[in-house]
Amino acid sequence: MNSPLASSAAPARASFGLLRKLGPGLVSGASDDDPSGIATYTQAGAQLGYAAFWIMPVCYPMMVVTQEISARMGRATNGGVIATLAREYPAWVVHPIVTLVLFANVLNLGADLGAMADVLKMLIGGPRLLYVILFGAFCLAALLLLSLEKYLQVVKWATLSLLAYFVTAF
Repeated sequence: MNSPLASSAAPARASFGLLRKLGPGLVSGASDDDPSGIATYTQAGAQLGYAAFWIMPVCYPMMVVTQEISARMGRATNGGVIATLAREYPAWVVHPIVTLVLFANVLNLGADLGAMADVLKMLIGGPRLLYVILFGAFCLAALLLLSLEKYLQVVKWATLSLLAYFVTAF
């Protein structure tokens, strides 16, 4: 005979199992909400209010299609977009694309580290450059010292911090 405790524990285990299944998809979805993106959204919202709200319904279908195409390419080829380009196109086409992607990623990473350093400086004061270096060293150490599974768990739980944006709206 089932006790009330056993029946209430089953949904909790099921929902926890769902949380375990949310891994790379959750992280990649949350990765667009990086400090440089949040700063851009905040500044645009402060300056424009709801005047630019019409952009979302226009851009959303393009974003969905781009993500869907990328996901299907990855699933079909077992590789990323760059690896697929390298297989299908000559090096003189792929190298400039890789250079542009690398350049954009390095700039975005620098902006993210700078934004995190700015927030820490606002909270506790101190030298911004030191905080940039410390955040960069911490992220690099986490990548090098943690297994991929452990790193994914840490990053997955860190995505919960995005709920703070919803809380501050109320």
